[in-house]
Amino acid sequence: MTSGRKPGAAKQVSTDEGRFIRRVWITVIIVALVIVSLFVVWNASNILLVVFAGGLLAIFFHSISRWIHRQTSLSRRLALFITLGAILALVALTAWFTAPSIADQAARLRPTLMDAINALENQFQELPVDPGSTNGQSSLLEQAMNLGSSLFGQVTSIFSTAAGLLTNLVVLLFVGIYFAYEPGTYVD
Repeated sequence: MTSGRKPGAAKQVSTDEGRFIRRVWITVIIVALVIVSLFVVWNASNILLVVFAGGLLAIFFHSISRWIHRQTSLSRRLALFITLGAILALVALTAWFTAPSIADQAARLRPTLMDAINALENQFQELPVDPGSTNGQSSLLEQAMNLGSSLFGQVTSIFSTAAGLLTNLVVLLFVGIYFAYEPGTYVD
């Protein structure tokens, strides 16, 4: 019995199926690569933003040093060092003039924090606890532990944010100075 197919038809169908499967795999690989690329860019966005900001800082440093170079006929690198020194002096002067105000605010904050801690201690002492019941003591202990862990989490978060800010600032300054030192390398 013949099925009505031509002798080469079975070979034709399998080659078409092979091509289709190959195209599906190529499409799956392309989609996977796009997803992985987006994941990497999303997770590296902080690094990319810091490098971009460093490039903008380099443009700022370079434009000021180029103006000094044109006005004074100093070498471009010496003009860059003068620019960096002037900016550092500005930051130091700003810190010098704002430090007393910050110290005053910190001094005023200390008594306020001490009053808050004393008020918290008073609230704990005023809580009704039956000496014969271990239930009230355990709930008081649980509340204190929850408060302590919450406070510890907040302090850890503050230090983590401060460390991240300091790290980003150092990288930003390094990239800005590095790019401004030899801008022709990155332009050409």
